[in-house]
Amino acid sequence: MKIASWNIRCFNCPVKHSEVKDFLGTNRLDILALLETRVKHNKASRIIQAKFKDWITVCNYSKHYNGRIWVFFNPKTTTILHKVVEAQFIHFKVHHFESNLVFFISMVYGSNSATVREQLWDGLQSISTDDPWIVLGDFNVVRVPSEKISNNPPILSDMTSFNHCLSSCHLEDIASTGCDLTWTNKQEPSSRVLSKLDRVLVNPGWISSLPNSFAHFSESGLSDHSPVIVYVSDDRKIKRRFSFLNGWINHPDYIRTVAEAWKTGKKGSPIFCFFEKLKSVKHALSLLHNSDFTSISARVKEAKKSLTDCQANLANDPFSADLIHEEKVKL
Repeated sequence: MKIASWNIRCFNCPVKHSEVKDFLGTNRLDILALLETRVKHNKASRIIQAKFKDWITVCNYSKHYNGRIWVFFNPKTTTILHKVVEAQFIHFKVHHFESNLVFFISMVYGSNSATVREQLWDGLQSISTDDPWIVLGDFNVVRVPSEKISNNPPILSDMTSFNHCLSSCHLEDIASTGCDLTWTNKQEPSSRVLSKLDRVLVNPGWISSLPNSFAHFSESGLSDHSPVIVYVSDDRKIKRRFSFLNGWINHPDYIRTVAEAWKTGKKGSPIFCFFEKLKSVKHALSLLHNSDFTSISARVKEAKKSLTDCQANLANDPFSADLIHEEKVKL
């Protein structure tokens, strides 16, 4: 499954219509949010009918006159079970047919005004859930100062409010590749500004259910924002249960194996990095097991049979020193 978001920075231009249609088809997207469309309501229906009639489209004109958020769903792969429409976000409960996944997704376009953005933070907290939940879009604020390159540093109170909301909702950035700073004003070097305004956030329920998900931020193209595609892998297939064998601890390479595996260089939220470290250790121990501990069950069964045979012989000759010694060794 692929989910995408793109602040298209005005969608009245026919060239952008073709660009987005190509973006949808080339990447075989299941869900796409277009942000900052700036298209009047009476014109929106004509564009959607002409270019995107095969997609289920949800907009937020009922909450904002410019309908700043458009969300496209592929009806062949997804269906909407529930939705909440607000001025700065649209929230859905979605069913993906192929994977049979049911999850929550919120598409966000935060206001340029810090005061108005407080309504967004309150709204996200009101819909917060423990079920798998992904939140993506343009938040119009950074989390830390290093996410903005400019002569004017970011405002501390804006970052504090944003981070407080994410902490309350238990949301963290998903692992990502591509562009780190997703927006630029595209001005000359002396006045150029770059920021990470666009991001993808997930809760522990999402990480637990879909740990292999990651996002890729591409070049901005016709916009001033990078589009992002989230690649969602259903990792819920039944696998052989991982069990820790106490015998590994006594292996001379055990400490070195675990220590090296724990040094994995994956980047992302603390929770994601912790999961990746555990997966790396699991893989390393599995390799150690396959090299030195193969056929444990067969070897245990063989040892039990050898003990049983020894004890059967001992029953016939209970005072045999050799058999008594052999039993002690096999025990």
